[in-house]
Amino acid sequence: MRFDAYTATTTTATPSEVLAASAGVFGLFADMQMKQGKGQHQFGEKLAITDDGREVMAVQWGGSHGDRVMVEVKGERTPAAVEAFRAAFRHRVTRVDACADFDAPGVFDELYKKCVKVKRANRLKGSKHGDWDDYPEDGRTLYLGSPNSAVRARLYEKGKQPGYVHLGRSDWVRLEVQARPASPEQ
Repeated sequence: MRFDAYTATTTTATPSEVLAASAGVFGLFADMQMKQGKGQHQFGEKLAITDDGREVMAVQWGGSHGDRVMVEVKGERTPAAVEAFRAAFRHRVTRVDACADFDAPGVFDELYKKCVKVKRANRLKGSKHGDWDDYPEDGRTLYLGSPNSAVRARLYEKGKQPGYVHLGRSDWVRLEVQARPASPEQ
């Protein structure tokens, strides 16, 4: 398993220090662009780095959060970014996604059966997304756990996502676990 997404907040680093810590990981490559704009989640400002049109890192600050800075990273460079942040400044993790990839014929169906066993054995809520019956070529997703749970898992056909179809890996499946640690008491 590896990190696929990581969100953290800090009051010990400025937005510039967060960007500096990530410079070796997200230095602007040919397809990368930086865009500054209005923040989300009651942050006043946001600086996003995109790679080939997909956001791979965002730093937000200001607004009603005062000196709190939030950083989000997504994708293949996440493990290196996590190490850079851990070395550079103290922070509190607010969300982390860890994933494992599989690529073999029939692997989705095999993992689906195992996930359903875990779901039933642990009495977890679950749901399915995608048109499993009439358009399975568009991809299937199984969720384990409630959207509001501190931990939620999803099994999905990554190779069938619109941004990855061009790779020709229709058997590429990802099992991902999302954890959102509870906030410490203030």
